[in-house]
Formats: sequence, C-alpha cells, structure tokens
Amino acid sequence: MFISISLYVTLLTAPVLHRSATAATTDGVDDAGKKVTDSCGEIRYDLALASLLRRQAAEAPGTVQRLSHNAAALRLAAAAATGHRAAGLRALALMDEQVAQAALSRLGTYSKTLEDGAAALQARAHRLIMYRRLRIKSLTPGTATQAANEQSPAATTVVTTNTAVTKTIKDDANCSIDDLNGGHNVRQGDVRPNEIYKLKMFNDALIKQATITLKAAVKGNPAAGHNAVPANPGFVDDDGTTGNSNYLGALGSASELTETAAEISIFDTATKRGGCKAKATNSHWDSLVTAEVARAVCRALNEQPLNTASILQRSWSDIEADSEIATLIALQLNQPLSKDDNDKGKTKALIKSALGPTSTAFSKDVVEYTTTKEHSFQIGDDKINGNLTDLASGPKAAKILAYLKGKINTEMPESTSKHHNYAFSGSQQMQSNNRQK
Repeated sequence: MFISISLYVTLLTAPVLHRSATAATTDGVDDAGKKVTDSCGEIRYDLALASLLRRQAAEAPGTVQRLSHNAAALRLAAAAATGHRAAGLRALALMDEQVAQAALSRLGTYSKTLEDGAAALQARAHRLIMYRRLRIKSLTPGTATQAANEQSPAATTVVTTNTAVTKTIKDDANCSIDDLNGGHNVRQGDVRPNEIYKLKMFNDALIKQATITLKAAVKGNPAAGHNAVPANPGFVDDDGTTGNSNYLGALGSASELTETAAEISIFDTATKRGGCKAKATNSHWDSLVTAEVARAVCRALNEQPLNTASILQRSWSDIEADSEIATLIALQLNQPLSKDDNDKGKTKALIKSALGPTSTAFSKDVVEYTTTKEHSFQIGDDKINGNLTDLASGPKAAKILAYLKGKINTEMPESTSKHHNYAFSGSQQMQSNNRQK
C-alpha cells in the first residue's frame, strides 16, 4: 500500500536529530536533499525530517527529568554528609535544580515549536501523497465499438463506446514510505537538520490535475462547422442535424507530467542560517506551500536546545574555578565571601575543601559516589539498595532522605557539629538504631 500504518511507527522510532561534528554544508542542502528530484523524494525527505523533530521533542521531558533526578541524588548525598562536604553537595544540587527549572520553564514552548515544524512537514507530505494518488499521468483511449442503431444519436442510443484507461503517478511508480532508510536514494540517515539552510521541495505550481484534452471527429465537410447536435449534447454532426452521418468516438489525452524540485531558503538569507522570513500573503493551501512549510521548519531549527547538562558533567577545572559554587558553599557555612575574598585562589580553596582536592577525588567521591556507586540502607526492616540517582527517583526517596537527616542530627547535633571535609567515601551500610523487633 502507498500509505502505510508503519509510517507512524517510523515517526516514533526514528533517530534523534543528528548532531554532526563536521562542517556545515557549503550550499545549504544535505545529502538527502540533493537527491530530491520529484514529489516522491520530497515526501520521503519531509517525513524523515518530521520524524527527527518529533523525536527531539519527545526526548526533551526525559532529559529534564534526568537532570532533576541528578539534583535529587545530590540532595541525598548531602543529607548523609556533614560540614563542608554537605555544603558542597547541596551547592551542586542547587546548581542542577536551577538548570532543571530553567529547562522546565521552556519545555512547553520548545516541544510545541518542534511539533509545529513536524506537523507542517507531515501535512505537506500528505498533500503530495494525495497528489500522486490522484494526478493522471496518462490517458489511453480504448477501442471504439459501434452500436446497432446508427441512424441517429438518440438520447438513449450509444453511438460509440470508447472507454479511456487512466493511469496516475502512483499507478505508474509507487513511492514507498514504509522504510525511510531504505528502498530509495532519499534516506533519513542522510538528513542533517543542524547543517541545512535550504529545503529541496516540489514546485507548488505543479500540484494540480492534468489538463485533459478530448477530441471528436466527424466525416464530411461541414458547412457550418462542427456543430453539436442540439438535441443530443456530446455528439457532433457535419450539419448540426441528425441524419445518417458517420460518427467517430471521442479521443482523449492528458498533459505531459513534469516534476521538478527547487531549493527553498529556510531562513531570511539564502546563503546561511539566520532569522525566519515574515509570513507571506495568504493564498490557497497557504499553510502547505513551500514558503510556509519552510517558515515552520525555520522556527523549529532555530529553537535553542534545552540546557539539561548536569553540574557533574562539567570538568573539575571548570568546577573548582566557579565563583557561584563557592558563594553557595560559603553562604551555607555562614561565611559569605567578601569582594576581597572572592578571588580565584580562595574560590578554589573553598571548593576543594568541600568537593575534593583533586580531579580524581572529585570523580570518585562525588560523581561516582552519587551516580554509579551501589548503596545499601537498612531502615527498620526495609533494606534498600541501589545507586543514589536511581534511589532519588524511586518511591522510597523521601524515606531515605528523612532517615539520613535524622541519623545525621542524632549523631552530630547542630550545636556540636564541626566542619568536615569528607563525611564518607566508602560503601554505605546504614543500620537503623530503632530497628523494629
């Protein structure tokens, strides 16, 4: 079948937007676009790009959620620590929470813009699919057959029968969309959303039905032209009256099919990526014409990616020099940095006292401890195992957090607490002092 249900599977399972490290194309058209030469090529390209935009939009909530889980894991780690270490971990949690909140505030607009671009491309593809299904490519007249009564073209008399055989574009050459990565030279794997600034699109003026030409011939030299017989519309006689003239069935032909594609600038400049063009004057099918589809794609491509990078993904050299982290640590210790104190040397010293003296220590005692290290908590009769990232996003996160806070408060009351650079760096095996019996 030309329109397959597997299209929707393709849209849901297609790869995420390609982030290539190679240089952008010099002419603004990617490898897949260069191979678009007809309506089928554009259909496949439009659906491929739409699937990539939808996949990116679908993955956005998950990336924001993972960042929130990282922040929650840092909160758990901080709850099990004391002094400088606890302040350092809470500072990192605050940084991740801040980034997650900013990403969350943009999530709705971000996803809608990408979906709008994908919807425009899919609607355009559907228009071209129906064009291919309906546009007559050829019309071949059949053999005329003569009726028994040839004395006059009475209204109930079929003088000749000439059934034409019509063939659409789809009949002549099916365009498969079941596999956007195979079966055609326009492949999804060659689409580069982050590089293009032009789309190769089918000429709007060609999206119309063929011109059908019908001809009727009569025998003889008509005195008043080939007039239709007034009482019998559709028949032509040499003198405009019924009689014994010979009639020939109508002939027909369809206009020649011409399919061409042109490069359509996505942005407001033809030679690079930039802003989006203003909306053109409304016209028939205006939301499906090349200019409006390009505008929707432009807005989608210009939508800045959500910043969902965790603080734990940053390099140690970047973290130890971050004055914002140092300020958050100092404020928790009730030791705000003065302007004189807030120099690079003191910033590094404070951060190292809280998060580790070296990159190796930070990687092991903070990053691995929070994200990959297996922990075991014995809370009453409930034994909970897992890494902090998974536990922080699980159903027992609140229970673990409350337990850790209670344990720290019991073992080290606030009135007698001291600053400790490292609360623990080995495996965790926490036993509740009030185990149920």
